[in-house]
Amino acid sequence: MSDFPSGYFFIRNVESNLVLDVRASSTAPGANVLLYTRTSNPNQLWSYDSGFLINKNSGLVLEVQGYENGGDITPGTILVQGKRRDQPKSINQLWAYNHMYLMPYDPKVVISAEGDNLTAGTLAVVDRAVDFPTNIRQQWAFESP
Repeated sequence: MSDFPSGYFFIRNVESNLVLDVRASSTAPGANVLLYTRTSNPNQLWSYDSGFLINKNSGLVLEVQGYENGGDITPGTILVQGKRRDQPKSINQLWAYNHMYLMPYDPKVVISAEGDNLTAGTLAVVDRAVDFPTNIRQQWAFESP
């Protein structure tokens, strides 16, 4: 297992160099997270606290939409930002970092680009891990602002 950095950081896709971005700098719960060209905007900066990835701009956390009660995650499920919840309702908001893959509680899925389309504006989803642990299309690196 690898560690998350302290402070704020970008989450960059290794293959495309695009970063996780909250659409239109939204501060609303339920706003989509997508891949986008790196800017200096705070909607692309994240921090880590006890399993949660927190967006600097909104103060909301990264979550797998619709899995508050756990269960097997359907590949292709989109990522959104949401209000941080207490256990056990926060299960879909907790993240691990392993071999440069970001994964929720269901280790069969990892953060990916929707349809494996690594272009700016593509939604971020969780999808089946392909060629684990060497698929750089599904690997993520942390970068300081």
